Amino acid sequence: MSSSPILPLELEMAIFELCALSLPVFIPKLMLVAHRVKEWVEPIFYRTICICVDSSAPEFPRLTQDTLSSLITHKPPAFFRKHQNAKSLLLFCSDTENLWLAYTDNTWISLVENLPLKRLDTELQLFLSLEATRPVFSRLTHLTLDQPAAASALVRLPMLSHLALSWRHDHVAEYSQALELKTLVVFIILKNDPSPLATEEEIMAKDVRFVIMPLRNYIWDWHSGIRDGEDYWSDAEAFVAMRQRKGVNVVSGSRQIEPKSDAA
Repeated sequence: MSSSPILPLELEMAIFELCALSLPVFIPKLMLVAHRVKEWVEPIFYRTICICVDSSAPEFPRLTQDTLSSLITHKPPAFFRKHQNAKSLLLFCSDTENLWLAYTDNTWISLVENLPLKRLDTELQLFLSLEATRPVFSRLTHLTLDQPAAASALVRLPMLSHLALSWRHDHVAEYSQALELKTLVVFIILKNDPSPLATEEEIMAKDVRFVIMPLRNYIWDWHSGIRDGEDYWSDAEAFVAMRQRKGVNVVSGSRQIEPKSDAA
């Protein structure tokens, strides 16, 4: 009897890849089936990795720091050089498109500036440290910053369509300048202060792209975006579309999107 697989390899691969995409949490078990299966599904494993988080996204594989360290140790040294932990993972995942990065220093710049990012959530200081000519800016469409950024810094992003900035009451000028960017489709102000809008804010709110949104549980929101494609960006897009269709009264207070419940 032949030891060859009963099914053609192409069909086998399609079946295992479909299973891995449908239930990523089972990928580690699938990798134990056979060496060829491991080669097929392991790249899918690295698409979304949750490290030491709660159980709000049970369908994705979760790694502890020890597991991650072990994984890195068994990879070829050329992938990781002398970096450790999150930096090693980022160096290994050179095709990263969606990145949230906080509490950084200048040692992160070389890791970030060559990534083909489409979405970046980070600190203003790191963003301003990235050179405008680096690849990271060429494809970036979604940007979230912890502080307002001058328009002169934002114009470096030719594809920027979605911008979210934390609220600072003494930086109204920066917000107004951001709305002058013609590429913007959605502009979110992340604001927990329930006080009424000042005159300058009311003027900005007349722009249909302008959305005020309370800060959310970021981990939950990120999981929701990965799992269902529903996060604060999609909510803001829907709200802007509603304003464009129905002309939402921006003075009445209906301009503000309330956070979703953490219960899915």
